[in-house]
Amino acid sequence: MSLFEDLLGRPPATEEVPIVLDRAAHTAAQRRLDAAAQALQLAVERGEFDTAAERAEVQAARLALAEVPRRMVTVQALIPARWQELVDEHPAPPGSDAMWDVKSFRPAVLAECVVPPDDEPRISVAQWRQIEVTQALSAGELNALFVAAVNLNASVPRVSLGKG
Repeated sequence: MSLFEDLLGRPPATEEVPIVLDRAAHTAAQRRLDAAAQALQLAVERGEFDTAAERAEVQAARLALAEVPRRMVTVQALIPARWQELVDEHPAPPGSDAMWDVKSFRPAVLAECVVPPDDEPRISVAQWRQIEVTQALSAGELNALFVAAVNLNASVPRVSLGKG
């Protein structure tokens, strides 16, 4: 196959971003894991030889955290021309060193890059703006989706070739 055919045959780049569905359960599970890890660390620092109970609690806490319900959200790269159009449509405010106006750019990018399941419609720009002003997503979750979209569209993937 030629390079041209290889390039044309590639699917769009995607990334799965986990969004926790039960924040209270996630917080409780994370606190349990933190406490268990701290208890294990203290046991090691005290010089205890038998830390099996502490290690078992860390493992159980990790499993409990992994079982907290999550929804995987697919973020997909745009074609380069469309990405550039979005960047051009949302310039940074005058006097700003930013690359774009995040207030308008983020919901526009998410509306185009977040891919819903087959049976659901895309979330519109207006809906993303609504999500931004509610507590539907934390700032961190919203930024995780946005960063995934920016990374897929504006950065070069790292390719590890290993040791030669």
